Amino acid sequence: MNLTHGAHGSANKSEVVRAVAGLFPTRLRYAAGFALTHHGDVGESFVRALLLELTESGSASHRARLFKAASRHTLAIGVTLDPDTDPNSIREVLIEREYDAPGYVAESGDLVIDVGAQHGEFSILNAVLRGARVIAFEPVASNCRVFRRNCELNHVSGVELREIALGAREGLLRGQFYGGMFVRDHLGRMARSEKVAATTLDSSNLLDLASGRQVILKIDAEGSESEILSGAVQFLRLVTPRLIIEVDHASESSLREKLAAVGYEIEITRRKSFSSLIFAREASARVGG
Repeated sequence: MNLTHGAHGSANKSEVVRAVAGLFPTRLRYAAGFALTHHGDVGESFVRALLLELTESGSASHRARLFKAASRHTLAIGVTLDPDTDPNSIREVLIEREYDAPGYVAESGDLVIDVGAQHGEFSILNAVLRGARVIAFEPVASNCRVFRRNCELNHVSGVELREIALGAREGLLRGQFYGGMFVRDHLGRMARSEKVAATTLDSSNLLDLASGRQVILKIDAEGSESEILSGAVQFLRLVTPRLIIEVDHASESSLREKLAAVGYEIEITRRKSFSSLIFAREASARVGG
């Protein structure tokens, strides 16, 4: 199918979607890149719609390959990404902007702490598109490799990746690797048991860097959210960052109790299929605006 421009305009949007989605996987990356490059004049909104439609059609594996191919070759989302970047995170963080909420969007010069950074989607969004200084924590080595490639692709200089877990205390954490995640809960034979090095936010030497800045702390740590807050009591008290936390439904009640115990009040809760996104700030800060 011909995807090139006509003499006086671009092809119908639905035709481009069908053309890209209908191609064989072996030709997928080249076709998606070609379609997105040669139809750039239809605008950012079209490319976003294309990426969303690609993720909603076909098998899970086909959908993921389509989305990786399309996102790798377009600047419509503002960044260039390695093909191994998780497609669901691209969609949530960069396209649908699920982690954005009024009062929780970084600006130039702010400090963003990205805990459970995975492939760097949230870090790169804030460093490249918003000019924030970013400190990222990610304990899974394979994720860190993709994270660093994404930083190289976008010529990022304002991001520091620390290949270590966060928890309630310094030492070693026992857990299991599963699907690119380090999970503290027991997964039986589905994943191998490992130990990873861990530190705490209170021990991370970030107080000087945070001084005088607005700080946003995002946590997505596969069930370790409350432990991370337990190791951040001093940091929360002195810095009062705004919190964005993804938590599974089973752990949400205990997380709410933990936030109240450290003096934080939840402003927004966005429920998803298996988890919730919680946006919270220091209770006294909310009263003052």
